[in-house]
Amino acid sequence: MYLKEFDLDLPYILNDESIESIMKIQKCEYNEATKLDYELNWKWKRRSFRLGVFGASPIQFE
Repeated sequence: MYLKEFDLDLPYILNDESIESIMKIQKCEYNEATKLDYELNWKWKRRSFRLGVFGASPIQFE
């Protein structure tokens, strides 16, 4: 079996300061604040990383 495609990803890294700040401002629990932190501060980093590495699609081998 040969590798036809591979994909790189940028895993989410918790930022406790940001999460605590969101918890205070939004008055929510840790889990919800973590989701908000990902949406507000990390999702765009992940997408721009993937677009920067691959252009717009994963690398494919023939």
